[in-house]
Amino acid sequence: MKCEKCGNDYPSFYYFATDKICKECFAKMPVEEQMQHNVLMYDGMQNDEFAWRAGFGIRLGATLLDYLFFGIIFMIVLFASGIIQEYEYVFQDFLTKPQLLEEFSKAIFPYVFIVYFMYFSLEIVLAASLGKIILRLKIAGDDRKEAGYEKLTLRFIYKHSNNILQVIAFLGALSFLDTISSILEIVIIVGFFFVLSPKRQAFHDTLSKTAIFRQGDVLNVK
Repeated sequence: MKCEKCGNDYPSFYYFATDKICKECFAKMPVEEQMQHNVLMYDGMQNDEFAWRAGFGIRLGATLLDYLFFGIIFMIVLFASGIIQEYEYVFQDFLTKPQLLEEFSKAIFPYVFIVYFMYFSLEIVLAASLGKIILRLKIAGDDRKEAGYEKLTLRFIYKHSNNILQVIAFLGALSFLDTISSILEIVIIVGFFFVLSPKRQAFHDTLSKTAIFRQGDVLNVK
């Protein structure tokens, strides 16, 4: 690769500040000229359809915030319902009587999923969870247009399919669904790392033809 300023050849794009100017020549340029090239680089990035999409780091941050908020809300619900006080003895004896912990887990199971589905259903109603709202992210179609309820609902089902199966397994006492749910959970977790690819879509985004964008980058059309 050859720099158009100095004419030197370099083995890779790593040595370039822009697509045609090496880092050394770029550093010697006047600030005004550097800013002009930066604008050109930014404009080129916006022509890349995938560059608008939120990357792995900020999406991971939104996910961590979501589970923090979910945990806080869940604990408030448990204390408000009195179930913590009712099963207080479990925490005193669970080391010697592990079956008590299983009993407690079954008792709080309905609360877990009621709070869980109510919390994450915000992604259908608002096209964003609390974590995404705080980080100014929004779910939209993969074409950057506003996503309708149908597409958002489909994304919700794909993303939370393992938990949906767990609820069905619990209500219908269908233990074999727990195994399928565990497999789906692994698929969903691995699928989240697909955001590291150039398309910046998790597996459930690809299936539902959605992507995550910064709020201001979503086109206000459906």
